[in-house]
Amino acid sequence: MSVTIQWAQSVEIVICGRGKLGFLTDDLPPPVTIDPTYATWLADNSIVLAWLINSLEPNISRRYLWFKIANEVWDAVRRMYCSFASDMRVKIEDGSFSRVHVIGNITVSKDITLRKVLFVPSLKCNLISVRKLTHDCHCFATFSTGSCEFQDQILGKTIGIARIHDGLYYLERSSSGVLQSSLSCVQSRPSSSVQDIMLHHYRLVHPSFPYLSCLFPSLFINKNLHLIRCGYCELEKHTHVPFPKRKYTPSAPFTLIHNNLRRPSKQPTHHGKRWFLTFIDDHNRVTWVYLLHHKSDIASIFQISTK
Repeated sequence: MSVTIQWAQSVEIVICGRGKLGFLTDDLPPPVTIDPTYATWLADNSIVLAWLINSLEPNISRRYLWFKIANEVWDAVRRMYCSFASDMRVKIEDGSFSRVHVIGNITVSKDITLRKVLFVPSLKCNLISVRKLTHDCHCFATFSTGSCEFQDQILGKTIGIARIHDGLYYLERSSSGVLQSSLSCVQSRPSSSVQDIMLHHYRLVHPSFPYLSCLFPSLFINKNLHLIRCGYCELEKHTHVPFPKRKYTPSAPFTLIHNNLRRPSKQPTHHGKRWFLTFIDDHNRVTWVYLLHHKSDIASIFQISTK
């Protein structure tokens, strides 16, 4: 469980239901050690302390293992991860003011996390400004007729898409229909796994898919490597492209001339020439061969051959 508004609310409800809320609010301070009730208080405090530590993620809970009083852990975690603003008010559209109970972070989806969200229980809907969403998630918002698409600034992938309804934009639900939070206006759109694989394949300069699966194994879950193909990679590996077949049609000499420049020879001629330029008549296969000192001499040869 992440340390967010939901964590604080759920922990408070559970401990209140066990009749030990005073250990969080400091209404039950520790008695002196010689007090007869000290042993009972110490046992109850240890129970609440264990509940708090176990409710946190391991990388967070280990920071508070040396705390001795449950209230100290409760206050420290809230100060670090949640901001409670009991005196803060927000103005409603009808002109009235509603009290802000909590300010904290909310994880809407794996790609969308909002920070310093105001929790106002009196509001019946959840509203998020586009400016705050694009700022917290480092994304672009592109508006079109009837929709708004959110794209990651670095990866360029779509992290959410919203459809307009009654003047408000509602983010689409995932294919499973399950929301990670109760926000009705924000929800990321599921992305195609094959598209994600090809996106990584293109941006990493076309590595092989077996090698890519070692780098990002989560992308290839339930995917058959033999069914994923890249057209550019296949064309790059071709060593010879066949000429299209066509019927022979009678022609005349000099109607069609083929030319080819051979790569420089390792052994030059007696005159120091390494390049070979050939012209072949398509009609009678008559061949002309020109020896060149440099590749740049081709232009002069073409001028001579066209005269």
